[in-house]
This record gives sequence, C-alpha cells and structure tokens, in this order.
Amino acid sequence: MYRLIESIRLENGQFARLRFHQQRIDHSLAWLHDNPVLPDLDSYFKSAAYPQKGIFKCRLVYNASGIQHVEFIPYSPVPVSSLRMVKADHLDYALKWENRDAIHELVQLRSSCDDVLLIRNGYITDTSYANVVFSDGHVRVTPALPLLCGTMRQCLLDAGEIREDQISVQDISKFKTIQLINSMLEFQGPTFPVSNIVQ
Repeated sequence: MYRLIESIRLENGQFARLRFHQQRIDHSLAWLHDNPVLPDLDSYFKSAAYPQKGIFKCRLVYNASGIQHVEFIPYSPVPVSSLRMVKADHLDYALKWENRDAIHELVQLRSSCDDVLLIRNGYITDTSYANVVFSDGHVRVTPALPLLCGTMRQCLLDAGEIREDQISVQDISKFKTIQLINSMLEFQGPTFPVSNIVQ
C-alpha cells in the first residue's frame, strides 16, 4: 500500500506549524479516499515521547490505516549555493510520497552543482527537497506551479510575506536572488544569486 510522509520541525520540544502539516495530511488522504480516517497530530504527539532539546526532523509515515512510523532525526542544514536546471515535465509529486525515486534520479543530473532546480513545461517548480522564493530586492515571489505545496510556503503566503506567480525559465533574470524554504529550513534557508543557477 502507498505511504505518505510529513517532515515536521521539532525544536526544543515544540513542533512547528503543526496546523499546516495537519491540513496537508487531511488534504492528501481526502484526495486518495472518499471517507478517510484522519490521524490527529496534536492528540498523537500528546501521548508520544520525543526529544525536548535540540532541533530534529520528525519524519512521520502514514497511510489510510493511520500513522505507520515516526522517527526523530537530529537536524543540520546541508549547504547549497548552486542549482542546475533539469527538465521534469512528467514528474508528479503533488502529494508527499515516501517513494522519491523519480526525484533522486533527477538529482543525479546536477553535475557539479549542489542540487537541481526542476523545470516543468518551461516553468520553475522546486528543488529536489525545497520550495523556492525569488527576490528582486523588493518583492519576494514563489512559483505558482510548485511540485509540492510546502507547509512553510503556505505559512508565508498566508502571512503575506511572499506572493506567488508563474515563473518561467526566462523570468529568472528579472530577479537577484533565490532562497530555499521548507519545514526544516523555515525562512532561513540558503540564499544565493540567480547567477548560480546553471542551465
């Protein structure tokens, strides 16, 4: 049976943006099933043991039968300062599947770059593990057509910190920097000039 995952930031005993992760779990299961039984993250963690100090990635695996596995992995961000554009026209990752083999295959095309920037039908989507935010020095924009609608991305959109728009490959030159965001990086992820994006 299929399995889905959530990666939740746990910092000094506090789960970040749990409401957004709950929304995505509910949405994913409702997409796949007519009458899904939805796990309640708040109730689950109230009765679970987890680290109280430090920063951890809570990797939660679930399916229609409920939460299957939870692990807490000490977290430190991986440095990224360059991206290679890679075509991914047929890649479908609208749900956060446990199986990421198709994405891992595309990562192998990064050559000397740190990661890939996935392009679908001429438009920017995400890197292999993060949503992206472009800035021209005044406005911060995230692609309107991501592979996966991330929880940090949604949180920033709701707060008005960023806006979304379709960004083509040709549009990249309009911006100065690109920043990586996800639930673990939050809004402090690697930021570097768009000149470090290689075709």
